[in-house]
Amino acid sequence: MTKKHNSEIISDGYHDYVFKDGELVGRFDDMYCHSKEIPWHQDKTADRLFVDLDISIIKHFIPKFNIKSLCDIGCGLGYVTARLHDELAPHIGDFKVTGLDISPEATRKAKQLHPDLEFFSANIMTDNMEQWRGQFDFIYMKDVLWYVCQDADGFIDKVVQLLRNGGLYVLQSVPDSKEFIGSDVFPTTFSIADFLSERFEPVYISSTYEVDTARIIGDYAKDKYLRFLGKKS
Repeated sequence: MTKKHNSEIISDGYHDYVFKDGELVGRFDDMYCHSKEIPWHQDKTADRLFVDLDISIIKHFIPKFNIKSLCDIGCGLGYVTARLHDELAPHIGDFKVTGLDISPEATRKAKQLHPDLEFFSANIMTDNMEQWRGQFDFIYMKDVLWYVCQDADGFIDKVVQLLRNGGLYVLQSVPDSKEFIGSDVFPTTFSIADFLSERFEPVYISSTYEVDTARIIGDYAKDKYLRFLGKKS
């Protein structure tokens, strides 16, 4: 449903603020203000199998990293951020988790939902991130790359600056369609892995097509999910 507001179309569907008519809209703050649904159903998807796998993989490789601080880039409402903290802290001890998102409205709500965690809002591409330079041992990113793929090199350079040492974990899904926004940059999961491997020493790479049990498995041309874990070079 849409309505006029201050000479703009205001929608209560979150998709209208992200990609529309083949273009990246990127009005994330408006989305968190006006969407009737929780964007991407974050409250439910945070407990799905793909996040379970992320956490299991990170736990397995903890001995390879001296992790005391973690930043969840693109944290949204912080549901996954909270899981990362709650499930990794018992294995790490003194452990700090911080959520970063481009939307002030998202991080404001995240602070209300998870008051024991720290959240801040910034545009990593344009804002001064000097106070966060070298502040994190580990960075987690879930489905962020499509929003920055047109300057993926610049984005990853900014991410690297936030790391003290440690490494990066990326979960990135690829749309089923053959052509999508960003397919000219990253047409497959393997192209993303190659890109990340130029900047991080690969520790774990997995490319899979995961489906719900109720869904019919078809003849897919490419994998859907990339999981990449790498150490800062």
